[in-house]
Amino acid sequence: MQFYIYRTGYTGATPPFDIVRVNIFNGIPSNPASISVFGDDTSNRFVSGTDSQMYRIFNSSVPAPGTVPGTTRKIWNIKANVITTLNPGTYWIKYQFADAAMNPGFAPSVTIP
Repeated sequence: MQFYIYRTGYTGATPPFDIVRVNIFNGIPSNPASISVFGDDTSNRFVSGTDSQMYRIFNSSVPAPGTVPGTTRKIWNIKANVITTLNPGTYWIKYQFADAAMNPGFAPSVTIP
């Protein structure tokens, strides 16, 4: 699996994350009847991380005059080792990102024009 994650203010040249936890459920994870069909909340599935060549920015033109796009939220492409076959259906993925000091990351929001 691939995820796009950023950490505000991180300026390093290597990924700020080295822990990825993935848990796939056959229903809403908070529902007691849902069952984990792959993964867990403790196994580290991190494989690699690369610079996605993108930044998380805020609106740069509206309202006028807008804001200058910043470079304090570099987005990283993080790969996790998830090897499973899922039967047809609907699934929910619960995931966590951190480093050894347990600093979290953020998934950028999607803007659809």
